Amino acid sequence: MKKITLIFLTLFISLAPNTVFADYGKDAYDFGMKFAKSGSYKEAINFFKECAESNYIKKGECAFNVGYLISRLYTPRDYNQEIKWLELSKMYGYEDDQTEPMLQVSKAALAKIKADAKKKADAKKKAEQKRLADAKKAEQKRLADAKKAEEKAEQKRLADAKKAEEADKKNGPFAQQITQIAEGDYSSLLDGSFVKNPNNLPICQPSLKEIDFDTQVWDNCWGTQTWSGKRQSQQCVGNCPITRVFEGEYHDFKWSGLGINYYPEFIWITIMKNGGWGKNAWGIEGWGFEQRSECKLLGSKVVDGKWVDSEKTDCPGIRELSAIFPTFDCTKSYPFKCDLNLSENFLKTPVGKEYVATSSASVREQPFNDSKLVKTIPKGMTVFVISKTETNDWYLIKEMKDNGFGEDIGQKLGYSPVEFFLSMDEITSNDNNTYSESPGNLLIDAYIYYMVIKKMNSMRQGYAVTYINNSQMKKVKNKMVEIEKILVSEFGLDEDLLWDTAMRKYDQDYSIIDLMESTGTYTEDGNRVGMIALLGFDTVAKEVLGSKKTKDF
Repeated sequence: MKKITLIFLTLFISLAPNTVFADYGKDAYDFGMKFAKSGSYKEAINFFKECAESNYIKKGECAFNVGYLISRLYTPRDYNQEIKWLELSKMYGYEDDQTEPMLQVSKAALAKIKADAKKKADAKKKAEQKRLADAKKAEQKRLADAKKAEEKAEQKRLADAKKAEEADKKNGPFAQQITQIAEGDYSSLLDGSFVKNPNNLPICQPSLKEIDFDTQVWDNCWGTQTWSGKRQSQQCVGNCPITRVFEGEYHDFKWSGLGINYYPEFIWITIMKNGGWGKNAWGIEGWGFEQRSECKLLGSKVVDGKWVDSEKTDCPGIRELSAIFPTFDCTKSYPFKCDLNLSENFLKTPVGKEYVATSSASVREQPFNDSKLVKTIPKGMTVFVISKTETNDWYLIKEMKDNGFGEDIGQKLGYSPVEFFLSMDEITSNDNNTYSESPGNLLIDAYIYYMVIKKMNSMRQGYAVTYINNSQMKKVKNKMVEIEKILVSEFGLDEDLLWDTAMRKYDQDYSIIDLMESTGTYTEDGNRVGMIALLGFDTVAKEVLGSKKTKDF
């Protein structure tokens, strides 16, 4: 199937001129004049184009007629096309008293359109420059105001931080946990006794989006901030992807007390002091705000001004703490933000394969039947399964989509029950030694070739010159019946599912065929499409029908 796609891409990039017989050019001229006189200008244009691309002696007149009719028929006018065909008529040696005036009018109009477009683009560029300058000025003012507020409250912050530190040490049931963290002892993680927000502080209010940095601070509360590099997200302008999520205790807008730092694939836990890290920390490798996999525990402490890590150990007993350390769904483009993703707290097994929906399947935000419905995907749709939840049978899926250059731009869709999907290997019976490809893929190829051939047959019905004649179409249809019968019966394939899969691939990859059908014009490119489809179909037919064993008695 990859070969098919490459052939079609190469084919339609070609801009080789069409070649038709001279007598067909005369017929096209006659039909063009007939339709033009009857007022059927669109049909006349198509025939005059065929005439202009032939070797007929009046092809220059035909080119002029195309340019003339285009200028009268379409609103808004397509000046590029008008100029193209009028210039072509001159090149072919044809010119009457209307040619040059029409060219001058069309070229002047096209020049004005381009000038207006440039003027509009220049105005847009100027407005964007002003917007960026204003944004920079506003950012500088905000940073200056924030610094002023921080300096004004510095004395109070230091006093309260000291007070909070003393309170932590006296905090009854959780004093031991605080002491363990300060000493680099992560035994509370191993025995499952770890408690987040041990002082039971209220959630910090107002939110960072609503806070007035001049008059309000987070004080004696439990809050969450996102960071891009070394800058807090709300203070970052431009390309600021989130690289860290901090969750912990705040006193006068300073981190002071238990702090949990989430990185994409790591968590560090420490006792924060005056906005900085303590001298000991716990690390959970393999867990982060984006990832949950088998984890390792380690300790780290400051020695001679540098962090020194301990040996890593397995973390048995920590799996039930996954809900305490959540993951976050962080966007990869503007606006950059992270939302708490409850479903990500489920431990998952990586899959990383293509699957096909065997029936209509619901996709939900969380792996529960009563979770919000995101969308419903139809039978035969191919998706990429990222992982499978361990606690219940749901797949985390994303769409199969690229940007035309082989780069994956598919978006994560959500969760869907395992029961509605089979892998491509399963539906195509990949474990066989009979054919060059799996039986299912051969059947999908045959279905796609069949659809191309059928379209090429129908788009020139009633014309003297066709791409695929009715006799060829009948033979292909009979062979298609035999191919399907053999592959389905011998390998137990689900022909309905494979047909749906093939049609969705056809719609996605071969829409150019429908575009060709809409024009109705015969071209050498179109003829090559038909021939290649016939050759491809015959290759599949020979492999499948040729392998069929017949009785010799």
